[in-house]
Amino acid sequence: MALTLSTSGITNSGTIQAAHISQSIDALKGTHAYNLTPSGSFTFTGNTVFTGTVSGNKSKIITSQVPNDTTITFDVNGDSNSIYVLIVPSDGNQGSNGIGFKLPRPNNVTPGTAYKIIIGLVGDTATSPAALARPFNIFVDGSDQKALFRILTTNATTLQKSNGPFVQLAIGSSRTFTGDQYDLICDGTYWHVTGVIGSPTVTYAN
Repeated sequence: MALTLSTSGITNSGTIQAAHISQSIDALKGTHAYNLTPSGSFTFTGNTVFTGTVSGNKSKIITSQVPNDTTITFDVNGDSNSIYVLIVPSDGNQGSNGIGFKLPRPNNVTPGTAYKIIIGLVGDTATSPAALARPFNIFVDGSDQKALFRILTTNATTLQKSNGPFVQLAIGSSRTFTGDQYDLICDGTYWHVTGVIGSPTVTYAN
């Protein structure tokens, strides 16, 4: 059974014993198993290796709700492993103005940074979600031609890949659906975007 760090015997004006110090050293070195419950934030420098199970909230979920029918762009710039969920109720699912997600330029991004975009509920009922009436796109900031796409559509048995890097992926009106999702990983030079979507077609553009 793992031990617990103890303050027993540590008092004001008392004598500090070797065991009072060695227990902390043993815990940090892994000489003996200790249950540690730290709080606050951690900054690691160098390689970090975990043995055992890592539990808890490992991803930050960022929910964005479209309030109206104006053109709207969401910046994808949160912590790595953030999940962006788009919710579009009926009052925001009108007109022809597009909804976009803007990626930062790869040379400004730490290699290995990864995000996920999920199309959440479109319309007002989960039992019969609507198609997004408006165009949808994912693009790189500054018209930077640094995105490589691999998208599985409803009418394809293989991934539809972009021939070379592009600035954006575009989905036409009424062709984005609840449950569509995209995974985005940056290697410091390019964004690698894969997705599974309900649209039968996708357009890549500069």
